[in-house]
Amino acid sequence: MQNNSFTNQLESYFSIITTKVNFVNQVKKEYSKILASDFNSLDFLYFGENKVSEILCFLLNPNSSHGQGDVFLKLFIDEFNINFSYDDIKDVFAQVEKSTHYNRRIDIFIRNTKTDNIIAIENKIYNNTKDQTNQINDYLDYLNNITKNNDFTFFYLSPRDKKISNDSFDENNAKELILNNKFRLINYEIDIIPLVHKFAIFSENDRVRAFILAFEKKLKSLYMGNNNINEASVLQNFIKESHNNLDISFKIFNSINSLKAILLKELEQQFVEIGEELNIIYDSKPDRFILPKLGDNKIGVSFDENGVFWGIVRLTDDHIYRRYSQIENLFVENYQHSYWWSIYAWQFRNIENNSEFWQSIIDKSFKEKLKTFIKTIQENDFEMINTSENNDLAK
Repeated sequence: MQNNSFTNQLESYFSIITTKVNFVNQVKKEYSKILASDFNSLDFLYFGENKVSEILCFLLNPNSSHGQGDVFLKLFIDEFNINFSYDDIKDVFAQVEKSTHYNRRIDIFIRNTKTDNIIAIENKIYNNTKDQTNQINDYLDYLNNITKNNDFTFFYLSPRDKKISNDSFDENNAKELILNNKFRLINYEIDIIPLVHKFAIFSENDRVRAFILAFEKKLKSLYMGNNNINEASVLQNFIKESHNNLDISFKIFNSINSLKAILLKELEQQFVEIGEELNIIYDSKPDRFILPKLGDNKIGVSFDENGVFWGIVRLTDDHIYRRYSQIENLFVENYQHSYWWSIYAWQFRNIENNSEFWQSIIDKSFKEKLKTFIKTIQENDFEMINTSENNDLAK
């Protein structure tokens, strides 16, 4: 009886939410020409880790073309209460991908060229990006060597749920830095997104403000799933209407991660089924399908940069850039190519917050589309061609 009661509550809960969201979407549709609420100029850019670092560095650099001087840098300094002073903004130097020892690069590097005071930011925009062995230790060692009296602040910026890899950082060796506020852990959801909104408020130029708001919206979409801020507001207000709504919301929220884990196991089983149904070998580590006609190449599925793509991946490096242009012509979908991936196509982006990806596992449409891709390659003849092109998009 208790389960039936909760089921009825859930049905009522989702029914009301659906009605409210549908109303918002209907209004948005009717006024789309005026509101253009789904438009974001940054959607035309490849919004990866490097691009986010470039934008943050651009805003924090007081000498950038945004023309706002050190307004954003001061807001950053005040927000995190750090020691970074300068007499003239001309003394402040900012860059991305600062080379260090051990062939490493700090994502965002800001320096007072007269005092050698430094702000360094390691930027991880995805939960599944793993730190390299001793990476953070090496950064801290480098900063300690090039500054006087540890005159730096190192930020590890990531999504809220991401943890530093154990083999990248020795907390015992950096306790003093942590105690002295020289090593800071910050995240996008709580720290950066609200700060970026402040940047927009304090910008005195309309074009710069519009750019910052587009950046804020993109970050919200990436970390909060807020493609439509109006929808989010409606949902938040409904949740706050009663304790029962709040209770049900938390129960749903707390079940999401376990549901995702279950669905990923189901997807793994679907990969096994594809191998059995097409009579090919499936290697689960790391998600490769073996077709004899491909030789040293395999069909691979890659979960990377919080997205998923599939294609034909090489396993050996002979320093020759290759592609399968004949295969590309077999598909309506726009397939790309890179040094390691002779042909590949992104299937879903931002999968942590993309319900369409998880639904594609439930209804097996992901499986069927991948199976069709593999079967098409099985049943058609083609040749690999060598090319001098260089494309480094896919990892």
